[in-house]
Amino acid sequence: MKTATDLKNCCPYCLEQTDAVFYFGDHPRLPSPRDISVCAHCGEWSIFGYDLRLREPTTLELAEISRYRVLPRLVNARKSVRQLRLEAFCPEI
Repeated sequence: MKTATDLKNCCPYCLEQTDAVFYFGDHPRLPSPRDISVCAHCGEWSIFGYDLRLREPTTLELAEISRYRVLPRLVNARKSVRQLRLEAFCPEI
């Protein structure tokens, strides 16, 4: 996983400010409209709009996501973020 910088954004769920995106692959790539994002702060899924601002997915988009082959990876990413947050705030668990 690598980082592409200079893309300031805000999670529509937790309002956490971001200034970078992580991507997979060999070549840096900024997101495209309708790409999925997983918030590194709260773990929620967002969608990049046509202006590349994050927004909550529509009901139809959530249904589409549920059919994606990458769904298990998205679910694991959400669980990992939430587990890391839990460990950071409640290390005795």
